[in-house]
Amino acid sequence: MGKKYRREPKKGRNTVKYRCDNCGKLFWETPSHFRRNKRHFCSMKCYGEYRSKKMRPEEQPNWQGGR
Repeated sequence: MGKKYRREPKKGRNTVKYRCDNCGKLFWETPSHFRRNKRHFCSMKCYGEYRSKKMRPEEQPNWQGGR
């Protein structure tokens, strides 16, 4: 198993609190990192579960045009 860590913004910076789109846990990130994506996840595990169960095939990054 890999190490689990969370990147902490430096003191004095603004933070954006958000809920994971898969599990609903409350997390935070710097505004610049938050704006990069339209969906936000607490971990790669949650991202993988979301992709396999909830995301339509057309939205997945490796979709080639049909099944």
